[in-house]
Amino acid sequence: ACLRQTHDFVLVDAGSMPSVAVAAALQAADLVLLVVNPDVACLRHLPRLRDAVRLSGVPDDRMRILLNRASEAGVVSAAQIEQVLGVPIDW
Repeated sequence: ACLRQTHDFVLVDAGSMPSVAVAAALQAADLVLLVVNPDVACLRHLPRLRDAVRLSGVPDDRMRILLNRASEAGVVSAAQIEQVLGVPIDW
């Protein structure tokens, strides 16, 4: 909350391991970006990650999915990901 008074934007790289500090940061966030790589292992983990973020108190309307490395050859396309997972890729 204190950072909001002095900064326009605060970015937190929360990693993939949940903690009390991460949960507090997620709850205070205006927007939570879930950064995923277009590979099978990362995409398989995405539904669990979304569930964990929801359990931290973040509603779906404050979550967005950002596709990392989307232009690399040989990866799953954004359209394929959206179709299989049933969630939109925001960026």
